[in-house]
Amino acid sequence: MTVDPVALAVVLVAYISAWVIGCNYPRKASTGWFMADNALKTPLSWSLNQFVDGKTSTALSLFTKQLPCHVVKVVSSQIVTVAFDVKTDYTLPQVTMPVATSEYVRLPIQVGDKGYAKGSDAYLGGVTGLGGGTADMTRRGNLTSLCFQPLGNTSWTKVDDNALTMYGPNGVVIEDSKKGTTVTLSPTDLKIVLNKAGDVTITLQSGHKVQINGDLNVSGTMTAGKFNHVHGGVQTGSGQTQRPNSGTY
Repeated sequence: MTVDPVALAVVLVAYISAWVIGCNYPRKASTGWFMADNALKTPLSWSLNQFVDGKTSTALSLFTKQLPCHVVKVVSSQIVTVAFDVKTDYTLPQVTMPVATSEYVRLPIQVGDKGYAKGSDAYLGGVTGLGGGTADMTRRGNLTSLCFQPLGNTSWTKVDDNALTMYGPNGVVIEDSKKGTTVTLSPTDLKIVLNKAGDVTITLQSGHKVQINGDLNVSGTMTAGKFNHVHGGVQTGSGQTQRPNSGTY
């Protein structure tokens, strides 16, 4: 008997197609929809969605995580260790990172200060000192390229919203980069220290004055311009004058 190869091919294709369709079609059981067994293929429309969802989730998990956190250790004024304030099924480690600040304004960060971890797309160790080398586009761990960004809080002390306010637990220090002149405001005093030769100059408009409520101690020479220093009880010889008369001189 002669078999037509074309007809045979058509029959085989039809048979295989029917088998594939039957295998791919989910069957109904008393407990719900199920595939016949593990050897059966998942329909393409299902598998493509699952494949794309899986790849997308994996890619998103690699991105730097910018999470709320609080300071648990102050390494220095510019480096802190934080713990993340996030509910998750994973155990998140404490991470040491730089503070998002400038060299020229050092924030007195304290343990317990709140903020969030701000992320970078590239390695930060080369510019923060927490590492070395130069950044490249190599993908890093999602909790590595971070810095601590403080955030405002409604519980902060009320201040003048129209004025620049600076304070810290020990006060405020203003100085030049070489520490030639330092102004220190502490809870107990105010000091102006000139570590190099220099002057302190106060210029007032005519008719205005400097008010000092308290004692004034001068250990050096005091030089006055137009100053009418009036005493009573003046006499020749080694006698002592009376105290200066009160009033404006």
